[in-house]
Amino acid sequence: MATVYKMAKSEGGKWRRCRASEVGTWFLDYRDQWSRRRREATTATTKGEAEKLLLQKRSAITRAEIAGVGNPDAISMTYEKFVEEVFLPHVRVTRRTRTYELYMGYAEATIPAFGAMKLRAIQQGDVQRFLDKLTEQGWKRDEKRPLAAATINRHREFLRCAFYEAQRRKFVSENPVVGTRRLREDNERRRTALPWEEKALLKAATEWFQPMIQTALLSGLRLGELADLRWEAIDRERQVIRIGQGSKGHRHREVPITPDLVAIFDALLEKPFVGPDGPSPFVFYDPDTGRTFSKNRIEWFWKMTLRRAGVKNLHFHDLRRSFASRLAQKGVSLQTIAELLGHSATYVTERYAYLRPEDLREAVALLSGGEDGRNPADGSTSATATG
Repeated sequence: MATVYKMAKSEGGKWRRCRASEVGTWFLDYRDQWSRRRREATTATTKGEAEKLLLQKRSAITRAEIAGVGNPDAISMTYEKFVEEVFLPHVRVTRRTRTYELYMGYAEATIPAFGAMKLRAIQQGDVQRFLDKLTEQGWKRDEKRPLAAATINRHREFLRCAFYEAQRRKFVSENPVVGTRRLREDNERRRTALPWEEKALLKAATEWFQPMIQTALLSGLRLGELADLRWEAIDRERQVIRIGQGSKGHRHREVPITPDLVAIFDALLEKPFVGPDGPSPFVFYDPDTGRTFSKNRIEWFWKMTLRRAGVKNLHFHDLRRSFASRLAQKGVSLQTIAELLGHSATYVTERYAYLRPEDLREAVALLSGGEDGRNPADGSTSATATG
């Protein structure tokens, strides 16, 4: 039988039933559509308000049973309400901070399209039309320009995860994103920083940004890992940087510290930020606040540095590719490079670590001379044999 009652906390912190005249919290006591007993605290201040909430709850259960949905709140749940009150709070406590920040941006892009729609009314066709429109018109803050296939796929992945969570919570019976078209991504980018570009970037960078660029080139750390890097993660005794679960893929790894990196860290320690709360725990920090920079702010500084240096079409992530490619050119195995980069499979590393055209040319030149220095085609000794 459904009822309402008031409870208050005793001195020991335990809940006890109390009179309506006492200070306490009104609770609802009812059975859901599966006949399971539910007891919920409310914000009601009077018994009449609590009884009204109980009536609304029982009416929602009845409507849910008639509609054949598993969650009574699914009847009135809109996409905007679900994303802002259910999904994003769930992401904030279960995923990385960087992921949460990205999902906030994806929510900003999807709410205008689906916000007012009932969550269970959104169909596969609605999602596909949104993705098609995104592909055709683009969306980049206030700029109307085409988006990369990878970016559009990330919006699709956001929707897929959101509806998966809605499905798990019984708000919807099917995921409308399943079956929509995923765009083919171009993952063959091979851009690395040339020697002259590195010098120009370091010369154009601000005092605090220069060591971050140098560390990226010497360690292969991701932008997010650099932004989150704390002094406690730098093991000076073992000469390694420890990357923990906050990294992409939540994989622990250790990156050796070179003498050049030691010099960079020593120079940074000579000018620590000391604020009201003491020294900043971050290796790279906002000189005004001592706190870590957001990824978007670092990318803004990167673009400004590119303009000053006269360098075009170079992403900050390309510094990570430069690190991997140099290791490959020195003959380091893909397995070792994958471990340093934090990749779970070497096929991912192959997109980062590749040989320069001159390296390939030298390798092919070996065919002009055998082990004894003779050309295998005509038996003559080759003047270009490298041995």
